[in-house]
Amino acid sequence: MSVFGKVRGAVNAWIAYYAGLRHLFHRPYTLKFPQQRYAVEQGYRGRHLLHLDRCTGCGICAWICPEKCITIVPRGERWYPQYFYGRCCFCHFCTDYCPEYALEETVEYDIAEYTRELLVWSPERLAKPPAKKADKYVFSVETSRGAS
Repeated sequence: MSVFGKVRGAVNAWIAYYAGLRHLFHRPYTLKFPQQRYAVEQGYRGRHLLHLDRCTGCGICAWICPEKCITIVPRGERWYPQYFYGRCCFCHFCTDYCPEYALEETVEYDIAEYTRELLVWSPERLAKPPAKKADKYVFSVETSRGAS
């Protein structure tokens, strides 16, 4: 092995040690999730909000959905979209293409469930606005030095 190879190996080892030492003094990114949450910006693609009074049941949202997670179901005299969030990729094409602006994106991201059946959101469940979380801490990652 040449001298150049030994110097390169020593420099690479020094860079690795330096990176490890540098991260010892950073604050962690880990949050205690139910009590601490990330503050997401406006425009974040969270769950959908359905305005029942605006929806005409045209089915464009189900037609445009690339994952086919939207089905149109009857509720009384009218038809509304029903979502299967186990398949949704949160592209929000449905909100962009809705001619009546009946679908809206929210910043709610905590929609995990324990069973697949609970991932099917009925029109009535989609129509409920997101609940405000009264958490003690809300974090945002603004710098490269950790959560603030």
